Amino acid sequence: MQISLCIYAYLAKKALHSAFIEMYLKQLLIVFLISLSVGLSGCGSSTPEPTKPADADTSSKSETEADVDPIDNTPDVSSTPVEEPALASQTFTPSGVADLPAVERADFYQSRPDMVIDSSKLYRATIKTSKGDIVVALDAAATPEQVNNFVYLSQDGFYDGLTFHRVEPGFVIQGGDPLGAGNGGPGYTIPGEFVLKHVKGAIAMARLPDQINPKRESSGSQFYITLDATPFLDGQYSAFGQVESGMDVAQTIQVGDMIESITIAE
Repeated sequence: MQISLCIYAYLAKKALHSAFIEMYLKQLLIVFLISLSVGLSGCGSSTPEPTKPADADTSSKSETEADVDPIDNTPDVSSTPVEEPALASQTFTPSGVADLPAVERADFYQSRPDMVIDSSKLYRATIKTSKGDIVVALDAAATPEQVNNFVYLSQDGFYDGLTFHRVEPGFVIQGGDPLGAGNGGPGYTIPGEFVLKHVKGAIAMARLPDQINPKRESSGSQFYITLDATPFLDGQYSAFGQVESGMDVAQTIQVGDMIESITIAE
């Protein structure tokens, strides 16, 4: 009996121990499952911070504007050729008058020249003198006959080496006479054109007096430049342009100073 009680106590203790172990294992399993559940629920549950693209442009530009480099349309001035003024003499065939002594140029031509200019263009004459250059703008639109004649004679070299034969301080300087005395010309006259005013620096054609020239036609080659405004000459003589630069040179011209050449540019 005593032995049976001991055996029963032993078995009961062992069973109790097994139950305790089983309960302990169950608790461990429950804890493990709870931990696993918590771990899984935390994966990716929070919202990640947005990744900002490297060097992103946060300005108001569009995507196209931000990604494309602007094209520089500024012209490369250093590589752009500078266009020189076209010389009106490029298509001109000289007559050979420039090779003659000045006095032999008088009455060289039989008639006034054909039209060699384009009246819609602006012509400039550079009168190269022994004192410096005088640059004159020629108004071909207003006075085509005068400008055409002056351009033709200049291109032909008629004026090369002639002189200023008349100087009136404060009034005019006058040149273009192959005889150098005021009574010579190329051999023809040209119709008068009384449009432009005689402002300071006006260039105009000389002419013979009304008594022997009732039509007031201009002498073929003699021209003058006014050193001051001379309105009393308006309607009497044909002005055809105005000095743009070199007025100081014109003021220093004296009788006998040379017209070395006259170059025409368009």
